[in-house]
Amino acid sequence: MLYARMSARCGYCQLFFRDYPNGLPGVELRYLLFPAKGASSRSTLQVMRDRSMKTFESYMRSRAGEDSRPLDNDADIDLMNALIRYTQAVNTLMQRQSPPQLTGTPTWFFEHNGKLYSDMGYDRAMFAAFHRAFVA
Repeated sequence: MLYARMSARCGYCQLFFRDYPNGLPGVELRYLLFPAKGASSRSTLQVMRDRSMKTFESYMRSRAGEDSRPLDNDADIDLMNALIRYTQAVNTLMQRQSPPQLTGTPTWFFEHNGKLYSDMGYDRAMFAAFHRAFVA
């Protein structure tokens, strides 16, 4: 299983979605939402509420997050705070690895024999090699 931390405002994440519109063949891929700085938007909250792949893909392909109106109710504020706490926990986990892992988007990570491995960024050729190695 491969986890991918993505942001709708990340150009590399957008490129990945264009290159792999149907996911990665042979890989169980789980996406984790990573809001860009200042992305306390209603579209981010919609993805968190709906939790469907269709909504997430639509969010990523549309470069969502443009609706930056302030959150105006306690439920939305609580939901966004939960996402922020999750993001901080993932960053802490990645930085505690040996050697410490960088955090950003996209971040690809997986567990093997109790150890967390990660890589960051997206380049077509390099990712194709990573994909081939991952499914081997």
